[in-house]
Amino acid sequence: MKTIDTNYLVRLFTNQPKELAAKARDDIQESKPADILLPDFVISELIYVLEFHDELAYSREDIVEGLRLILSHPAWATDIELHQTAIAIYEASSKLDYVDCLVAALSNLGRADEVLTFDKNLKKRLRS
Repeated sequence: MKTIDTNYLVRLFTNQPKELAAKARDDIQESKPADILLPDFVISELIYVLEFHDELAYSREDIVEGLRLILSHPAWATDIELHQTAIAIYEASSKLDYVDCLVAALSNLGRADEVLTFDKNLKKRLRS
């Protein structure tokens, strides 16, 4: 199994530089379903870079759209249900970063009996 890193996904997402983005697309298109490990922390770092890097600064809407497109490809070995839920929370709440959205998604999917947090915005997004 191949593992992907954040830099690789940034190229894929931004299409810059073009030659590296094309290589990334080709590698993914040539992969078999669930052939590439896409760790949760890589997705989290991707979102952070896209949102806060001075030269990028994508909007949440653009990030959500791109993530949905990237995650729709069958090459990824990752918890798609978790990320789809987290993306929906991220899209709906401008006050949470993506890691908090992953925590909320775990709660909403019934995978966490209790979430220990002092974050009031996160608490609002947890399963009752």
